[in-house]
Amino acid sequence: MGWNIHNESFFGDADAFSLFKLRFSTGSLGTASFLGSYNSLSILGTSPTAFGTGFLIPEDIANPDLTWQTNKETNYGVDLGFVNNRLRFSVDYYTSDVKDMLINQSVSEVLGTPAIKLNRGNVTSSGLEFELNAKIVTSQNFSWDVNANLSTVESEITNLGELTELPRQIYGGPSGRGPEFRNYVGGEIGEMWGYEVTGEVETIHMSDPTRGIGFGSSEWYVVDQNGDGEITYEGDYVKLGSATPDFYWGLSSSMNFKDFDFSFQLQGSQGAELYNIDPIYWKSQFGGRLKSSFDANNDGIADASGKFYQETRNAHGSGIQDASYAALRNLTLGYTLNSDLTEKIGLSSMRIYLAATNLLYIMADDYTSYNPEGVEIENDGYAGPTTYGYQEGASPIVRSFTLGVNVNF
Repeated sequence: MGWNIHNESFFGDADAFSLFKLRFSTGSLGTASFLGSYNSLSILGTSPTAFGTGFLIPEDIANPDLTWQTNKETNYGVDLGFVNNRLRFSVDYYTSDVKDMLINQSVSEVLGTPAIKLNRGNVTSSGLEFELNAKIVTSQNFSWDVNANLSTVESEITNLGELTELPRQIYGGPSGRGPEFRNYVGGEIGEMWGYEVTGEVETIHMSDPTRGIGFGSSEWYVVDQNGDGEITYEGDYVKLGSATPDFYWGLSSSMNFKDFDFSFQLQGSQGAELYNIDPIYWKSQFGGRLKSSFDANNDGIADASGKFYQETRNAHGSGIQDASYAALRNLTLGYTLNSDLTEKIGLSSMRIYLAATNLLYIMADDYTSYNPEGVEIENDGYAGPTTYGYQEGASPIVRSFTLGVNVNF
């Protein structure tokens, strides 16, 4: 629903505006998310036996009440246009309410399955969206258009049925080397919790720094959050981050000069965190490098400074990294042959172009791997958005170059 106020008689002198429109929309959409065709049934999975393939363990627990989750979205917006709409600006405020949210909830494996699929709780999201469209130059031989957008998002779990918190789950890596994911009423989806760190133990405390040149001590100072003189799960775990960005953004531009065309697209994300396990392996951060004098009585406290410390695998804050990035997604330069020439050779049109993808990719300073977008979702135990934010050996961002010809007959 929209109302173009610019056209109303009471608006008065509207020469400054070529568009002034208020918008409102709302609607609901059902989605099956990760559900398969038979997830509401208890179907036996295959397992090798002494007598061949057997059907012994149920892959899921029967749940006849399992259904789609429902997403209700409401949007309030305003569109502004100037100079005959050569410059257009839009602002939207949106809310998104997910009811009967589908989750893969971890449970005791006494029935043979580590998790069950449930409709459990509601999640509310809201944010602002900004969009700018500008025709900067419009002439016979040259034109230049620019488009930009930015979106913010905030989410909160508002209901979990009879629960106040889902079962906490460590997801990521062998031997449970990952953060603890928490999902509770009043929090974000998929918060990562663990011990906060203040920095790596200095290399001067290593018994033999030459054993791992440039690798460091593989021990980190951790924070005694409640000041009780010890490091405990109950007293010192804190929220370390989440994989939800503060905002996304994009910028695209296209230019045409006579028969030449040039375009590019920039895109990025700001403010998300991920837990990157890669340094534990490529730095071989498994402890055992410190001098015995660093902690003579082996009580987990550095004798010289009185600071608490933990091995990297336990100092979860050491694995939390900024997942922000900015990418030049596409860059294209093209030339369209003159129509007089193409007609002579029996063609309707012909365009030659050179394109590149991910020609430029800027990552956060503290990010140490190759792809901040490469979040792991395939390992056993992944429970959807409630455990999203762990990274393990992500493939590098692919850069490509293309030389092509478009021919129309």
